Amino acid sequence: MNKATNLITTIAKHVRTNGVITNRAKSSFGADVYELQGVKAMLVDDGYTWVIRTEGLDVSQTATHDPKFAKGDLTTLQGVSDLFFTQSTLEPVDTVEITVTEFGGTDRQHPTTAVLTIDQKTACLIMDALQTAADSEVIESICLNAPIPQFFDEGLPYFHEMLNAKYVADSKGNVWVSANYKESMDAIDAMLPLDTIKELFEAAPSHMLTSKQLETIYGTDNGEYRAYPERNWRRDAETMETFVGYWEWVAEQLQTAKKIQESATVLAVAK
Repeated sequence: MNKATNLITTIAKHVRTNGVITNRAKSSFGADVYELQGVKAMLVDDGYTWVIRTEGLDVSQTATHDPKFAKGDLTTLQGVSDLFFTQSTLEPVDTVEITVTEFGGTDRQHPTTAVLTIDQKTACLIMDALQTAADSEVIESICLNAPIPQFFDEGLPYFHEMLNAKYVADSKGNVWVSANYKESMDAIDAMLPLDTIKELFEAAPSHMLTSKQLETIYGTDNGEYRAYPERNWRRDAETMETFVGYWEWVAEQLQTAKKIQESATVLAVAK
């Protein structure tokens, strides 16, 4: 994924998550227009094209094709990104290409290649599910919600919409994505490269980790997370400000600190 595609995807998802709807679409495909700090973002009717518009910028991105700038360029796009993020808070968007070998038939209408995006947070959840399944004597596999992957036929310019997408982590250490082809409802399963997921997980910041992962990684450091010592948790527990265990409390503190940091960044930019 090139830099422009990375920026477009990250900006669009940020605006849709934190912005307000300024024009609700009639289509069920999700062409609602969201706006945040003067930046508009939408996923248009085809379901695969992001559009970002603001003063001096009008750019679209369809699936994995190169972005099309009707106005502005990569420098302008970077400037829009800087409105929301700093280099330290912009989290990378990583794309994994997977070749599907079992898809319920040999008809050329069926997809043979899948493109899906796995970010650091998703990698943390997958690794947590793998560990939970491995530690359990009764759980064989765990399913996690997954973004709808983009499936396409080799040599064809358009993508197929999938349904009921999920990640599956099993007790044997395997991870795959499972979805249904919309038109035929055949099931499609594609194994995911575990090494890539591990790399994302190992590079993830602490606020993305689960309480169990925090304990595994930092628990050997005097049994606590240095920035949030156990005595502070005990104080909160005694005053009934928290009702969770120590590592669950640490995870909450890290997530709260991240939100405060993001809010401070937005306020600083607004000033």
